Amino acid sequence: HADNGIFNSQKFTRSVREAQQTISYCGVGAHQQNGVAEHRIRVLTEMARTQLLHAMNNNRKAISPHLWPYALRHACYLFNLFPREGQTRSPIEIFSDSKIAPNLKQAHPFGCPVYVLEAPLQTQGGQLPRWEPRSRVGIYLGQSPQHAASVGLILNQQTGLVSPQFHCIY
Repeated sequence: HADNGIFNSQKFTRSVREAQQTISYCGVGAHQQNGVAEHRIRVLTEMARTQLLHAMNNNRKAISPHLWPYALRHACYLFNLFPREGQTRSPIEIFSDSKIAPNLKQAHPFGCPVYVLEAPLQTQGGQLPRWEPRSRVGIYLGQSPQHAASVGLILNQQTGLVSPQFHCIY
């Protein structure tokens, strides 16, 4: 079930028929025709908005609405990690058909402060002068989608860049 945009092209409809599938079209502006998907989008949007506003309230200088995609990704991660009310299995357990216990040590609040070990100390044998800071304060923007579950995406407040970091204290 799709809209009339690119899904109405001859090439796309031909590939649908060749895959022995069917397609139907909704009316213009009729978003209510897919209630399940629309409800999930609304829930995730509200979760992300709440997280972002809470983080902005705690750190107005560093958090802005430009971090919206990170808040949405983190909301989706949390939504899939924990069971819904009245259920015993989380969405990720249902999808994978396996028992996956959520690791609460890796479920940090969006926008929380993070101490990140300075780069020279992250390698074996690295050193800094005695009176130099050993860490910097960053902001947690969620779990890295391409790394291990223990790697977070951290916003560097000095440069404004986001990078995956392992050596962190939340």
